[in-house]
Parts: sequence; structure tokens; C-alpha cells
Amino acid sequence: MDIFQIPGKTWWVRYSAVHGWGCSTGDGPLWFEERRIFMPLLPLLELGQHEAHQLVKEGVKRSQLPPAIAATFPLENLIVYALEWEVDSWPGEAIKWLESGFPLNRDIANALRRLSDDGRRGQRIRHRARALAKTWSEQVV
Repeated sequence: MDIFQIPGKTWWVRYSAVHGWGCSTGDGPLWFEERRIFMPLLPLLELGQHEAHQLVKEGVKRSQLPPAIAATFPLENLIVYALEWEVDSWPGEAIKWLESGFPLNRDIANALRRLSDDGRRGQRIRHRARALAKTWSEQVV
């Protein structure tokens, strides 16, 4: 079932009780959890977290699904996927979300540490990633 369209894109984000979240592609549905590919969701990072949350919640409501379904949307997976992207643009967008209060967890902190240790990355993004990973470590202790 189509839930919402990614703004400015031609594909729709879908939900299935069997497969979870995915999107429609020219080759058929792509189910995120099955393939561990979250690339079609990357443009959501450009919206900001409040707007992305609203898009998901409104789509779930419009589709007459239980509101709790919105909470299962894989935003944490999207953040980790973006932090591991080879070019600094998507990691930078993910870091903006984290700096504006998106909740950190162990998987995100580990991705931040890998990013901060990657000498191929720009110094500014490595430092921002290191600071966020340090914040999470201090919260856990």
C-alpha cells in the first residue's frame, strides 16, 4: 500500500504488514528490511526531521493504518545508512538531524565513530561526528 511520495521524486514509500516499509520502483517493490538498502529515503534528510516525521504520520493516517505503524518507519536505519555514504553530503545531512536532537543509539554511535576515523572524509565532518559519538558515550556511562 502506497503511504506517501518522497517530495520531488517519482517513487512512493509503501507499507506491507508482511514486508514492512519499502518503496515502489520500476522493477517492483523494494522492501528496506529485506535488502538493507535505504537509498530511496535519503532525500527525506533534506526535509529535516520534523517534516519527515510529519510526512510519515500523515501518510499513515491517510492510509487508515494504526498510528503505531508510523513509529516503525526506519529513520534510525536511514541515519546509519547516510552516515556510511561515500560522499560527505548525506553524512552531513544525517549529522544535522543528530545535532538538532534526533536520538542517538548504539548503531548510530558506531557509525559516527567509523565516520570520524575515516581519513578520506573532510576534517569538519569527522570532528562533528566525533563530538556526537562522544556525547552518546557520555550519556551511556
